[in-house]
Amino acid sequence: MYIISLLFNVPEMLTAIFGTVFIFATESEGVWSSAFASIWWCMRILFVTFSPAFAAGMLADQAQTLKLVLHERLLQEKDWDQCNELRKFSNYIDIRPLRFTVCKVIPLNWNLAVIIVNMIVSYLIVMVQFSNLSFRNLSP
Repeated sequence: MYIISLLFNVPEMLTAIFGTVFIFATESEGVWSSAFASIWWCMRILFVTFSPAFAAGMLADQAQTLKLVLHERLLQEKDWDQCNELRKFSNYIDIRPLRFTVCKVIPLNWNLAVIIVNMIVSYLIVMVQFSNLSFRNLSP
C-alpha cells in the first residue's frame, strides 16, 4: 500500500508545486493565499508520505543502540554460557541489520525523503524549462 501512496502522492505534489510557481510567474496580485494553501497542502502530503520512512529510520537507529548495549553487556558478563548466547545474538544482529524496503526496491529509511525531493526538484526544473519554452513561442 505504501508504494501506491508514493506513486500517487509524488506526482500530485509535483503538479501542486508547479501550479504555485506558475501562478507566481503569471499573476502579480492576490497570489499569497493560494500559494500558502498549496504549500500547506504539500507539507501535509510530505509528512504523510515520509512518516513511515522516518519511523523505519528511527527503528533502525534503535537496533544500533541495542547492538551497543549488547556489546557493553557482553563485556560485563561473568557467566560463560550467558556470554556465549550474547555473542551469538550480537553476531546475528551484525550479520542481519535491520532494513526496510518497499517491494525490495525502495529503501524505507531517512534516504527516501532525499531521493523523492531530488526527483521532484529535477522534474520541476524540466517543467519550468518547458513552460518557458512554450511561453516564448506563444508570445508575439
